[in-house]
Amino acid sequence: MDQERRFGRREAVEIRARLLTEGGRAIEVVVRDLSFSGCKIEKPDYAQVPDTFTLSYIGIDKPDVDVAVVWRRGNELGARFLSIEESHTPKRAPVVEVQKLSISDLRKIAGRAG
Repeated sequence: MDQERRFGRREAVEIRARLLTEGGRAIEVVVRDLSFSGCKIEKPDYAQVPDTFTLSYIGIDKPDVDVAVVWRRGNELGARFLSIEESHTPKRAPVVEVQKLSISDLRKIAGRAG
C-alpha cells in the first residue's frame, strides 16, 4: 500500500478549474480534493498535462496557484502547490476597479455645464 506523504488534512471537493500552461493552453479539469500543500485533479483522458502549470479556479474566489505534478494515474494527477520562490509563472495583474461616471459628471470635470 502507498505511504501517505501529504502534510495536513485532505478535504474532498468538486471544484471546476483550468490548467493554464506556459504555452497558453487551457485545460478544463475538476479538483477532487484539496490539502494545505496540494490537490488531486481529474483531467480529460485526452489531455496532455505538463509537469508544471498554473491552476485557475472557476467560479470561486481563490487566487491562481502554480503547481507541480507529483504523481499521475490514468486521468487523475496529484499536484503540490509551489511557493512563490519556486514559481516561474508571472501572476495576472490585479483587476483595477473603475468608477462609472454620468454624462453630467463628465461635463463638470471637463468644465462644461450641461
